[in-house]
Amino acid sequence: MDGLQAGIDVLVEPIDPCDIKDFFQNCQDEVHRSVQAIGAHNLKAELDLYHRQIVESELAVTIRQYLPTSCFAHFHIGDVPTPR
Repeated sequence: MDGLQAGIDVLVEPIDPCDIKDFFQNCQDEVHRSVQAIGAHNLKAELDLYHRQIVESELAVTIRQYLPTSCFAHFHIGDVPTPR
């Protein structure tokens, strides 16, 4: 039985390179291109607002752009650290 038959979703999350150097994917656009290219119904993107803000900012633009695509399975909200 594969993941789709078992009802399992796989999430792909881009992580900013400031927190984890050389992570597989750093940008939301990269993740969405991968999800679309693979085309599996159970493969979804995670939108981590913290990592998006660190790398690309423009959170409202991202949400408006990608929310209608139904590619998101999870929104992760974290506080961006303020400089000291």
